Amino acid sequence: MDLLTEDYLARKISVFLKKQLPDKCNQLDSVLLESIKSYMKMAKEYGVGTERSIAKWSYLLLLLTDGKLLDVNGVKDYLKQPYPSQDKKIGLFMDFRLIEGDGGP
Repeated sequence: MDLLTEDYLARKISVFLKKQLPDKCNQLDSVLLESIKSYMKMAKEYGVGTERSIAKWSYLLLLLTDGKLLDVNGVKDYLKQPYPSQDKKIGLFMDFRLIEGDGGP
């Protein structure tokens, strides 16, 4: 992903997160954008590829774990499994949060 595309996607995710999680996104835009870019980098390292899944990944990191999703017991091992796809796994994480009554996008 080139720098221009990365910046555009980070800004787009920022708008999404501000709508979904206004209380969690009350820091300066520059700080939020840097957090999102670090989430995007992590997502790429784990093979999360679609824009939608990267936005969900950012949502999960911001909402659930304050950036520590990968520290949750079993998450890294699950993400290393070949099936289902990474995008499907992120969707399953989101489904679990919805079932738990957290709302979400």
